[in-house]
Amino acid sequence: MAKYIPPAPDTNAFNCPTCGVYAHQTFKYVAYGISSSTSLYQPLKGMKVSECFHCRNFIIWYEDEILYPRKMTVSPPSGDVPVDIKKIYNEAGLILNDSPRASGALMRLALELLLKDINKNNLGLNDNIGKLIESKVPEQLIKALTILRVNGNDIMHTGEIKIFETAEDVTYLFELFNMIVEELITRPKKLGELYTRIPESQRKRVEKQK
Repeated sequence: MAKYIPPAPDTNAFNCPTCGVYAHQTFKYVAYGISSSTSLYQPLKGMKVSECFHCRNFIIWYEDEILYPRKMTVSPPSGDVPVDIKKIYNEAGLILNDSPRASGALMRLALELLLKDINKNNLGLNDNIGKLIESKVPEQLIKALTILRVNGNDIMHTGEIKIFETAEDVTYLFELFNMIVEELITRPKKLGELYTRIPESQRKRVEKQK
């Protein structure tokens, strides 16, 4: 899965929120005429525009936040994500810049539902994280889950959100979500599909050797 680079102010390249392609971006400041009889212009404080080299569409920024287009600035969820969980993910992505804390709470919910779906149980997030850590999952995923388990234990349970209060922090939850989907859903699915293409006689021979 290609790494998603979210839009950031005054950055040379990132994934465009309009076309989704990782492309070069050109930033320009917005100015207005201060006299109808002269060509004098005054910069509009806090406003800037960037242009995507790939789709040639513009992004309007104010105080380093995107005003337009009103789209997610995180990688879209995989097609392997259940529809109801995908809706929560998308909602969290749309409000990330407006309210990182609300976005973080929604992403914690999406992660909790995702792990319930993967583990086929109704346990809470921490219990399901523990189950995955104890199972044979990649070391990189174990480290990411451990960070979430250690730091996120009190989110949505004490009425206080102690971490994931900035867009940068919450972006970690989106990255973790997609990592879990890739490692525990998409990759096994692809391997299963490839395995079924092997002639049955060869599959039986391999299975006997187990």
